[in-house]
Amino acid sequence: MVRAVVTSYRGRFLYALLDEDGFQELRLFRESSLLGRIVLGRVEKQIKNIGSGFVRLSPDSCGFLDGGDVKAETVLPVQIVKEGRGDKKHGVSKKLSLFGRYCAVLYAGKPSGKLLFSGRLQPEEKNKLRESFLATFGESNLSPRYDVLLRTNAARVDFSEVVGEIKKLSDKMDSILLVQDKRTDYSLLYEPPAELIRELYRIDLNAPLEIRTDLPEEYERIKKEFLEGLPEELKNRVSITLYQDELLSLFHFEGLEAEIKRALDRRVWLKSGGSIVIEQTEALVSIDVNTARIDKKKEKEDTILFVNLEAAREAARQIRLRNLSGIIIIDFINMDRKEDEERLIRELRLAIEKDSVKTSFIELTKLGLAELTRKREGSTLSEMIREACPEEK
Repeated sequence: MVRAVVTSYRGRFLYALLDEDGFQELRLFRESSLLGRIVLGRVEKQIKNIGSGFVRLSPDSCGFLDGGDVKAETVLPVQIVKEGRGDKKHGVSKKLSLFGRYCAVLYAGKPSGKLLFSGRLQPEEKNKLRESFLATFGESNLSPRYDVLLRTNAARVDFSEVVGEIKKLSDKMDSILLVQDKRTDYSLLYEPPAELIRELYRIDLNAPLEIRTDLPEEYERIKKEFLEGLPEELKNRVSITLYQDELLSLFHFEGLEAEIKRALDRRVWLKSGGSIVIEQTEALVSIDVNTARIDKKKEKEDTILFVNLEAAREAARQIRLRNLSGIIIIDFINMDRKEDEERLIRELRLAIEKDSVKTSFIELTKLGLAELTRKREGSTLSEMIREACPEEK
């Protein structure tokens, strides 16, 4: 059973995802967001030496286009991939993405027809989906016009549902690209679903899902925009409850205050008595694993392995919970036995597979340093909290 909790916190929507191992995700959303919008922008300035530029999105807002080889005064559709705050400009991209429940349709400047898969899909699921895809669209033209990314829930429904969504999103991308020459500067070409709905799309419905909220408007939105479009085989796995208790708020009933506090602490205690210490810098995220004192020599290696395995699971959970990204280094306790290192790698790989954001294991060095990379998607939890609560810096 997986549970999604939707409530309010400091003028924001608070979204939490829990499973049998506890909290897995904590996110804060504004009531309205620019993320995912596709706008017809005009390039104001080209930065030739780094292949970037500044794109005017409206009379009073500008975006930074990183890695986009563009010329000044060019008018082009761009997607907002990072919202600017204060003096920081929005991050925008020429690569356009339209996400649905089961797939995403991607356009990077020209049609290429690649078939891509979510990292959470198992090899046998990918093979089955690939066969269905080829049987539908043919091998000579893998995608009608664009790259297609099949998401986790594509494996949970009849493939006809996926085909319908691919065609719908492809048609939408067609209209965005065709209409750009007929629209004025700063026109809004695409408005994505609300952030909350997009987060619900990420949940793997292989297990039953309970959604609990104390916000009547969001309760109705979820029913209309998330539940109503589900096929029966998935709809039967989802329940939604409008929580109403004047004496105990949903925020306190779910223990969210304590969990947020723990998720902002540097040190996280493990049940074994050890701990992990998380440090965020601009260059990378470092996670240091510490163990309690070990008195008996014969138990040393087994205890170190036990602590490292627990730390691997907890580090993966904290990375997802805090929405950390970029290069992540985990400094495990050194182990002498090769089989213990191999077991640790397997445990870490299994733990990061649960993450809906692309996370890759690179290597485990001889010094016990594990290197991971995680795609950046949105702000970290600490950034979200600081924005909602400026006084809590």
